[in-house]
Amino acid sequence: MTQAPVLVQPIQKAADFRIQHVEGSGWRVTALTPRASAWVHANFADQSSDRDGIIETNLIGANMVMNKARSAGFLMEYVGPNAISYF
Repeated sequence: MTQAPVLVQPIQKAADFRIQHVEGSGWRVTALTPRASAWVHANFADQSSDRDGIIETNLIGANMVMNKARSAGFLMEYVGPNAISYF
């Protein structure tokens, strides 16, 4: 009798960004690492409040930031209503 292969979860590295819906104000994209914060300042300085690496935006803006950040090799943490996802 053969055994089923064991599935091993890959080790998750720390996320560079956190994306979450903020009730009443849209979406918040937060830089969690110094590298991500520097990237936000270089690419979205006009949208980041007080150089803190936080972007408050709508869903379209959050998707734009996510896509651009993922293309640059950043890891995202999405805080959803029922779970936290990494991609």
